[in-house]
Amino acid sequence: MATNATSQAAGMRRDGLQSRNIRLDGKRTSIRLENALWEALEDIGTRENKSTTELCAIIADRKTGTNLTAAVRLFIIAYFRLAAHGMDKAPLAKLGTASKQQGKHHSRLMTSALTHIT
Repeated sequence: MATNATSQAAGMRRDGLQSRNIRLDGKRTSIRLENALWEALEDIGTRENKSTTELCAIIADRKTGTNLTAAVRLFIIAYFRLAAHGMDKAPLAKLGTASKQQGKHHSRLMTSALTHIT
């Protein structure tokens, strides 16, 4: 087990939360999640062929009335709940006006999970 100094140096707190800095629209922001949730977000990114920063940017564009950290948590829960209920990845769908302009495609599963954060 890492010492307190080592954990703090790595951005981890004793309670298992880890802060990470990401850039959204050129601005640095910090998100603090449990390690298991960071791993889950990375798993989603791998499945959706997106980086953690890309996922956070998509979530930030869709969230309303909640902070980004809460929206990320809701998205992760919704994504895996939908997956557990058999939501498949096909067909691909375009999401939102900004996504259409950029030509970004999202799986049906991801599109559905994003509706749970608004």
